[in-house]
Order: sequence, then C-alpha cells, then structure tokens
Amino acid sequence: MADPHAITVPVIQLPALPPPVTEGAAALGARGLTDQHRMRLHTELIRAGVPPHPGDLRTIKALAELDESAVTSVARWIRQAARIPAALPLAPPGRPDPRIDPRLVAW
Repeated sequence: MADPHAITVPVIQLPALPPPVTEGAAALGARGLTDQHRMRLHTELIRAGVPPHPGDLRTIKALAELDESAVTSVARWIRQAARIPAALPLAPPGRPDPRIDPRLVAW
C-alpha cells in the first residue's frame, strides 16, 4: 500500500557543468595573466605615490608580459623604494655618505 503522505518529485536533468577553473596561467590564458600583471604593477606604482606618465604605459605593458617571478620582483622593488624617504639629507661634498656601506661601493 502506498503512503498517502508521500510526495513525488520529478527528476530534472541539468546540463553538465563546465570544468572548474584552476589557478594560474592555464586558467587565465596569456592575455588574462598579462592584464593581471599590468594591474598589479599599476597598483604598486600608485601605492608608492608614483602615478604612471603616459610614456610609461608601454614600459609597464612590456614588464607585464614577463613571467610571474619577474613581475613579483619588480613589484617588490617598487614597494622597497617607496619605503625610502625621498628627502634624506645628502652628505657634504668630499665626505662619504654615512648611509652607504663603503664595502658596497669599493668595487
């Protein structure tokens, strides 16, 4: 005997889902990865207080086409340079700059 309170639910066939997107260059494609690098470089420059000039855009685009490791290095250099105060006093002429380790300039 069938249960009088049972509900029959129709089965709906859904289309197959596309494969999941994986991280990295394979997921974004070369153009998407280059765009991601370009945006990262622009962000780092703006955070450092260096708005890119129109002539800089070609250089930023060329840097963005490099691999992830190179773009990460350039972004790190920009961040490091932004931490150095721009108005540090210079040493008087004829005297060595006390901020520079003489071992680094001996060569």
